[in-house]
Amino acid sequence: MADEVSIASLAVSIVSAGVSIVSAIIAWKAKEHTSKASILAQRLEAITHIRNAIHDTALDGNITTKTTDSIREAKHLSDVVLGSGIAQTVERARTISFQLQHTPSERHDDRYYQQKDELDRLLTDVLRLMTKEASLSD
Repeated sequence: MADEVSIASLAVSIVSAGVSIVSAIIAWKAKEHTSKASILAQRLEAITHIRNAIHDTALDGNITTKTTDSIREAKHLSDVVLGSGIAQTVERARTISFQLQHTPSERHDDRYYQQKDELDRLLTDVLRLMTKEASLSD
């Protein structure tokens, strides 16, 4: 009788250990999934900031503090969840946007418009790269 109780106790212990292992695996997978979802959400937020900046520069034709702030926010997020190449491109766009936003309208010369064209190109390129990287994430 004591042997049967010992065997039953051993069986219950083995089953409990198995359940604990399965629970740990499920928890680890859930944590991994949550982390990936968070990264994707931050990437999408960075893309939204770049789209807002594109709207300001290409569609409205205005480069304001709002434009530069959008690019700065995209840069901050890029540093965290995107590659360094993308972050460097966003930083270059932020620098140009900052310079252009402080240029009085009477000083809008050829150099201003060249920089504005470069900003448009950088924003379009970085949007393409961000979208590609976000779509590759699992």
